[in-house]
Amino acid sequence: MQPTSQRSHSGRAGNAFTLIELLVVIAIIALLIGILLPSLGKARATAQQLVCLQRMKELGTATSFYAADHDSRIWPMQTGTFGWARIRDTDSPTGYTAGPVYHYVDRVDEILECPTNKRQTTDYQERTDLYDDGSDTLIDFDYTLITGVQGARADLERTMYYIDRTDSELSGHRARPFYNDLNGKRRLTRLRVMPVFVEEHTEWYNQQYPDGQWGNLDQFAARHNGKGHATNIDGSAELFNSYAGQIPDGPNAQEPNIDLVANDFYVKAPAIRANSFGPVQYYQVYAQHNQALGRGAAFTHGWIDIAR
Repeated sequence: MQPTSQRSHSGRAGNAFTLIELLVVIAIIALLIGILLPSLGKARATAQQLVCLQRMKELGTATSFYAADHDSRIWPMQTGTFGWARIRDTDSPTGYTAGPVYHYVDRVDEILECPTNKRQTTDYQERTDLYDDGSDTLIDFDYTLITGVQGARADLERTMYYIDRTDSELSGHRARPFYNDLNGKRRLTRLRVMPVFVEEHTEWYNQQYPDGQWGNLDQFAARHNGKGHATNIDGSAELFNSYAGQIPDGPNAQEPNIDLVANDFYVKAPAIRANSFGPVQYYQVYAQHNQALGRGAAFTHGWIDIAR
């Protein structure tokens, strides 16, 4: 008889896994990954949204500082160019030079970039440096200045309204250049405070017209769960429920009179015009910025100050 210590043992040798046990472990790991990945993706998206919000707050702080140094007026306007971020300079080799935002914001390239989009095109082409002349640039800004509010006085109280495209009754309704008091109250929703910067939609029209301004048919971004951020004239920033359409962010995503656009924003001003419906009181921000309520081009910069 063999000594006990030398007896052979049946079954598996040592602590090795059988093939079945190994497959079970792999299946469990795959299941856990499947469960955790959506949560990790949501956590990442939430973190990016918070960073985006913080960057727009920094832009709001810079706006307040600029106004404090310029007789309470916010960023200037230059027709056909960026004004606040890049200005024309015929002595520069590129034709442009750094705009006033460079004096009020550190790390401009970073602050004007949503971490979700990273100033890329819809086909993920990289953006170039903000200081360049823009000749080979598709997107320099994820955040753009509302054209009609350029030169607004930060120390004046004014009310802005918009057409809420999430309201089914207003979906498909065409925006008008102005409304009288009766139609305005029925069509328009009052904002808590006047926005000055918006997080612009990549395709419509930051990619097609990368001018650093937001007006006409430009849209809000919808990259944060169908929403985009806005920076307000009081320096605050918030997530805005801006997008009512069903086509995702990307080429051919625009749905006229369904998506919220810059033409859907209005201010209330003295009734200095009249139409067949009575005195006009609500003026389209973008349509009026270059008409200055009929008072001539001299009122273009800061025209919105009349809307108190």
